[in-house]
Amino acid sequence: MTEVNERRERARADRAAFPDGGSLSGAQVLDAALALIDREGMDALSMRKLADSLGVYPATIYWHVGNKNQLIAKVCQRVFDSIELAEVGDVPWTAWIRQLATSARTVMGRHPSLAAGFTSTIQVSASSLTLADRLMQVLEGAGFRGERLVMVYNTVLGTIFGWISAEFATELANSDSDWTAEYAAALNEASDEELPAIRRNLLLVANRVFMLRWTSGRTTPMEGSFDFMVETMIAGLERMLERDDRPL
Repeated sequence: MTEVNERRERARADRAAFPDGGSLSGAQVLDAALALIDREGMDALSMRKLADSLGVYPATIYWHVGNKNQLIAKVCQRVFDSIELAEVGDVPWTAWIRQLATSARTVMGRHPSLAAGFTSTIQVSASSLTLADRLMQVLEGAGFRGERLVMVYNTVLGTIFGWISAEFATELANSDSDWTAEYAAALNEASDEELPAIRRNLLLVANRVFMLRWTSGRTTPMEGSFDFMVETMIAGLERMLERDDRPL
């Protein structure tokens, strides 16, 4: 029996044994994978562990969704589908980008473990292509052309999704020593000569700014800073159009 035929036979057996007499669907596999990622993190996802959670053989998972990389891509697409995009032309380009940013952060924030690793995987799916095309239309309508369109497009998506991945970064695993207490103590005990700016603003910035956090956006959201980043980006793009709307 060939490997393909063997997988088919095992998949048939799995479907026959699936609870309630029903057959396992690709959607159920993706839902279970997302639940596993939410519960245990991206690193914990394996085809065997996913199969165990569904009470089937790993071959069934491969049958429905392909290999692990394909599985992750499909899970990302499933989450991506929930991002709300305004129709092109329904709102000003600034409002369109603002809605994209807010919806993306809200949706990805529901699945912080996935959000943390989202930018480490090349995203090519029907959902990502729809977003890409609409964003290009919006930017063209705003007046960006040629090489500048490329730069602005990458700036918008890179800034939004890069921020989201950074905000929801995975926290360090607990160890025998309470590293968070040690880190906080190190900040408090540092001299004004060593870290003058941090010391002056310690109460304001401790666990609230990048590189000085010991919890992620999962427990300490950075919504205010995210909104400020989006408004700053939009203002910069508006200023660019006002100053010189000629393509590079």
